[in-house]
Amino acid sequence: MERAARLIHVYNFKFSDYQEPIGRFRVACTKGTYVRSLAHELGQKLGCGAHLATLRRTASGKFDVADSIEFESALDLPLSELEKRVIPFLKLAV
Repeated sequence: MERAARLIHVYNFKFSDYQEPIGRFRVACTKGTYVRSLAHELGQKLGCGAHLATLRRTASGKFDVADSIEFESALDLPLSELEKRVIPFLKLAV
């Protein structure tokens, strides 16, 4: 599927593992970046083709997966502790 070209910024792109034919990488980029397209284009440039087998977002804005807890653990928390961890939803003017 063709996508319209858009300006993106890739702040960091690092291969973390390669065991043929599978490579792993981490990328820090602006919102709206199609990471699947990055992998595809990398494969095109290398002349071998590429696609993503998995994709996991580990951070978005001020949120980081390192700060998360398992759902089952959240169910076991006392209400007072759970309230400290809940991120309030901002009410939008309608």
